[in-house]
Amino acid sequence: MSRCAPVRRRATAVSLAVGVLLPLGAAVPAGATTVVYRDGNDVHLASPDGTLRRQVTTDGSASAYYTLPSADDAGNVVAIQGSGTSRMIVRFPVDGSTPQRNVMPWRIGSGVNAGPTWSRVSPSGTSLAYGYLYNRDIFSALTPTLAVVDPRAPGNPTSPTVNIAGWTEGSWFGSRLLATNGTQLHVEVNGTFQPWLVAGGQSITGGDLSRDGRRVLVRFGSGVLELTTLDGRQPPAGGPVTACQIQPNGNDAFSGLPRMALSADGRRVAWSDASGVHVATVERTDTPETPCRLTDRVRLSATGGMPSFSEYTLPTPGPGPGDPDPDPDPETDPGPGPGPGPEPGPGPGTGTGTEKPGGTTGPGTDGGTTPDGGTTPDGGKGGDGKTPQDGGAAATARLTLSRTPTLRASTLRRGQRIAVGTSTAGTLTVELLRGKTILGRGSAKAKAGTTRATLRLTAAGRKARAVAGRRLVLRITLRPTSGKVTTLRRTIRVR
Repeated sequence: MSRCAPVRRRATAVSLAVGVLLPLGAAVPAGATTVVYRDGNDVHLASPDGTLRRQVTTDGSASAYYTLPSADDAGNVVAIQGSGTSRMIVRFPVDGSTPQRNVMPWRIGSGVNAGPTWSRVSPSGTSLAYGYLYNRDIFSALTPTLAVVDPRAPGNPTSPTVNIAGWTEGSWFGSRLLATNGTQLHVEVNGTFQPWLVAGGQSITGGDLSRDGRRVLVRFGSGVLELTTLDGRQPPAGGPVTACQIQPNGNDAFSGLPRMALSADGRRVAWSDASGVHVATVERTDTPETPCRLTDRVRLSATGGMPSFSEYTLPTPGPGPGDPDPDPDPETDPGPGPGPGPEPGPGPGTGTGTEKPGGTTGPGTDGGTTPDGGTTPDGGKGGDGKTPQDGGAAATARLTLSRTPTLRASTLRRGQRIAVGTSTAGTLTVELLRGKTILGRGSAKAKAGTTRATLRLTAAGRKARAVAGRRLVLRITLRPTSGKVTTLRRTIRVR
């Protein structure tokens, strides 16, 4: 991939709607705290480290599945349910009150309208941007169309705030829109789309921008994702400085392309591919030739897809009777995933980087966007089929510690190796807990004998006011290739 080209401006702009002025982006919250995603036919929420989870819907089915979910900063979830022209916008209030349902798409031609092809609720929760393919008549091509409605008001799709052809894969930059015409990335400024980024040699098919305008995550036509650091100026004035790439492992289980999301603070990335939903932290970007350096990487679900971020904080549940540890354990993300690896991704990953456009290409009017959830089997396989399953007839696996390890806070930041005796092969996970909060985590492929896993502080551990001097719980879990899960706990004081 070549380095970023010099910034160039374009003079043209496309009006969103007459008299519509969308306000500037909001202030950046402290950091993304919830990932919203589809798993099977329903909507789920999870903390980025996977320690907290909640299933939002339970009525999804093969013919009435939920797709393209997102949530506002208050935790109200919006998703699409159904198929064909009968798809509904469904809003689930965070207080648990009755969901609100809106029919979509609103505009019906003499042909068949397909969609929504994508959707995203704004951080404020007052607007939902979505796309559909409009068929004017039987002689015209399907036209990708962007619409904006209020998801709180049933019936609003019949009179949207915005309805404009030629735009797809939109997202929110605070209260402003980011969208692509299938080739270039544009950003909304005072009610018009201004041309912004272009990738020489290939198309940009989607983008997500941090709320401070300092980082943008884009998807190339090849399926490669690129996280680009900007020069600090507000888009569309801001230009690329450095970039790094993420290579998904194929396509999302529910659509014909990888899905992606960037947190409000620009530090976390989420993406979905053939091996499920992944979340990771990118502390910094490097030169355009390098893969992104990912930390705190977790696979939230092997069968999930379509992730997005919300600044909503999932409440910590208290343990129920006889259930001291009710939350499912997250799975530490396996390789190869992003970056070079033996498993091929969706494309060669030889993009030319993002730059300010110098051409005069305007919004396209021909289709080509695959409607999500509409052309692939729903509730599909998604996962890699290798996740160990609990239960079975095998003997109970055993865990042993020859001695309680001495943990040091300074070492945990870099990673401290823990030696554990294991009686059988499987997956070993070590965690450092303060109550229900996971302050440290590590994992390794276990074998019969001694297995060593590297324990590192999680994002929660790095944010903790003090780890040193506290009495914490070291939880060690073995998921054998066959047999029951075994857990060992030790109370330990970190030095």
